[in-house]
Amino acid sequence: MKLSYCGLVLDSALDLPGLLPAAPDAKPDLVVRRGIVPAGAAEAGHPVHAVGDGGVLWQVAGVARYHIVPDGTQITVEPAAAADPAAVALLLLHSVFALACALRGDWLLAASAVAIRGRVMAIIGPSAIGKSALAAGLAARGHAVVADGLLRLCPAAGAVTCQVQAPWLLLWPEQQGWTAAAWSTASLVRRDMSLLRVPVRQAAAALPLGAILVPRWRGAPPLGSLMYGVEDGGGGGDFARVARATAGGVPAATLGRAAGHLRWAAAVARVCPIGALDLDWGWAHFATALDRLEAALP
Repeated sequence: MKLSYCGLVLDSALDLPGLLPAAPDAKPDLVVRRGIVPAGAAEAGHPVHAVGDGGVLWQVAGVARYHIVPDGTQITVEPAAAADPAAVALLLLHSVFALACALRGDWLLAASAVAIRGRVMAIIGPSAIGKSALAAGLAARGHAVVADGLLRLCPAAGAVTCQVQAPWLLLWPEQQGWTAAAWSTASLVRRDMSLLRVPVRQAAAALPLGAILVPRWRGAPPLGSLMYGVEDGGGGGDFARVARATAGGVPAATLGRAAGHLRWAAAVARVCPIGALDLDWGWAHFATALDRLEAALP
């Protein structure tokens, strides 16, 4: 089945719910197949291993083993016995896909992104810091969603174009009531989590990148404060912010393949406004936070 994801054509033997079909005659950029994937040597805290053929093994106990060929154009998946198919697909479409893109040489940000007046605002920052919540709030105001999790960037003539990821946001049930998402058709991302994949209106086509913002919450609880102390501690400037948000960059660096990501992080920092936006923490200030995000991209 040929599917569209992050501007690429996936030819997948696995069921990947929620993705839109690609043209039947489209040439696949990445092939996902089922097969036998030999286990790698167990190493605590490190699911990613280089293997003898020059490819990469990603293994998660109870979910699946994934083998990525050296150029990132094919992923072989061996689900674990009795594995939740949704969990297998979730890992494939996020961590494993990001590493495959890293091997392909693609530019990929861990970001939530929306289209505002014909350009894309990418929101970056640590996990659980509110990227999806802010994107959902902007979607409720009529802005089309470009990405939630993985934003693929394509450089061209001194600018950067953003590819559309998929027509969904990943949201928690308590976020109902203030989004424009179609909750009645939401589905669990995996059966042991309450996180939902919620359909939304996506951008119709790739759009130019307008800005990259790191939300920095005033009055956040200790977890948020700790995360932002790490995320935006003042060291490294724009380049450091983009480099930290490189999807697939950490495992790529573990495998000694980080040089390409550092080069593209520097290239993005040269052509795109990047900055931190101070916002007040709490739902009482959420509408004001959205106002400031909209105003940040004139």
